[in-house]
Amino acid sequence: MWYLRGVPPPDAEIGQSVSWDAPLHGYSMEVIGEDRVIARLRTLKQTPDAICLPGYRVPVTRHLLRVARQHGIPTILPTDTIPGDKKDARSMVRRLFHAVGCRLFSGFWTTGFRGFEYLSSLGIPGERIARGLYPVDTDYWQQRVQALRRSSRQVREQVSKSSNTFIILAVSKLSERENPSCILRAFRILRTTLPDSQLVLVGDGPLRDSLREQAGSVEFAGAVHLPGYVPYSRLAEYYGAADVFVHLPERGSWELSVAEAMACGLPVVSHEEVGAAVDLIRDGETGFLANRRDPRDVARCLYAAAQWRDKGSVARTIIELVRNVADVRVTCRELEDLVRRVPDAPPFQPIWPNTPRPRIQHTSSGQP
Repeated sequence: MWYLRGVPPPDAEIGQSVSWDAPLHGYSMEVIGEDRVIARLRTLKQTPDAICLPGYRVPVTRHLLRVARQHGIPTILPTDTIPGDKKDARSMVRRLFHAVGCRLFSGFWTTGFRGFEYLSSLGIPGERIARGLYPVDTDYWQQRVQALRRSSRQVREQVSKSSNTFIILAVSKLSERENPSCILRAFRILRTTLPDSQLVLVGDGPLRDSLREQAGSVEFAGAVHLPGYVPYSRLAEYYGAADVFVHLPERGSWELSVAEAMACGLPVVSHEEVGAAVDLIRDGETGFLANRRDPRDVARCLYAAAQWRDKGSVARTIIELVRNVADVRVTCRELEDLVRRVPDAPPFQPIWPNTPRPRIQHTSSGQP
């Protein structure tokens, strides 16, 4: 993997750089200046089977596309764009721009069902698309949960002295887009029927002070906890301590935290505008799909999750689903198959914005 910068840029929503302190599993990554990428590619001893590019808006991509075309190397475009609700002129122009830009690439690497749906709506054949752009390593998360079991117990003890307390976890940026206020309102409603439940909001962002003020009110009586930003390597402490995970952003092309929580065996409450929820939540079996604009519906889903008795069986079902749909090994197979297919794939023509979008049947496994 070649990177154009050595450190991630500061995250505008939380005001700091995010540290992904996770293992690379034997893969190597190297920081190479944009002016050296082409020279490095030309001097490779072995011609790549394909080149995965960072998107057609990045200047270096245009040069890499030209070099790849000269040497007959297929190019793969990673894209997490999903269908949008807006039908205004701006969204139509953006879709037209995508349709034309996509013709420059041999194949596409997208998130899941919603990403596949969007690319299909542009006229891209299914044989040119691989899914799994943001996979999880299920084995890694299972190992982390086991290794941090003692820490998870300590988190539960800090939250409540009772072993029967129902603990709700959210891991997100504390911003308007991530919608933590709806979670807080839903929790307020839930406590009328489950007064001993506790809410843990992990993360940082512009709403932090406002949420802390609300959490300190008399009505919550210390039942809302905001530990702040937690390093990636420690997230399993919180996943392992919780009984359910809730994630209610306005919309999300995938939302990796949903898949991570489920890789740890947690049921999830989310909604249909979150890509990972569409692929991984079987309503009433591995989690619940709620109306993100209705705190009462979210509270209803949380209450339903609290009634599940055989949590071990539910966790095993969830983990197996993640392993079969969103695991990094599934992604590897998808990409390998895509690279083998694209040299022989037929050309495609873009579908213009006024063309009806093809309907894709969505199975219970999350696969079209």
